[in-house]
Amino acid sequence: MTQNSDITPITKIPGMLLYVQVQKPVKAYQAAGTEPKPDEWKASVAIADEDFIDSFEEYCKEIDAKISIKKVKTAQFEELYKCPPPEDAGKNVWVLTFRKSTELGKTGRPVPDKQVS
Repeated sequence: MTQNSDITPITKIPGMLLYVQVQKPVKAYQAAGTEPKPDEWKASVAIADEDFIDSFEEYCKEIDAKISIKKVKTAQFEELYKCPPPEDAGKNVWVLTFRKSTELGKTGRPVPDKQVS
C-alpha cells in the first residue's frame, strides 16, 4: 500500500449506528468450503448521503482498503434492519460495515490489548 500525502483522511462518518459488536468479538462469516476465519469486531452504519458514499469509495480505492457497502432501498430498510431508516433517507440507504480481525494478519497472533482498547 502506498501512502499519498495528498489524500485527505475521512475522520467522521455521517450516519446512524445499526450494529456494534466491540465488547466481545463475533464469528466471522465463512463461505462454504473455505478456511476458518478468526473472530472479528464489527460495526455497521446506515448512511443516507450518496455523495459521502461516492467520496468514501474513492478514498478507500486511493488507500487500497477493502470496504463493505450494501445498498438498500429505503422502503425495505425497516424490514431488513428492524429499525426505521435514517431521517434524511432518500430512495436508498447504504450500510457500511467495518470489521477488525482478532488476529494480526495471517500470523495467528492475537491483536495486542493496546490496539483493542
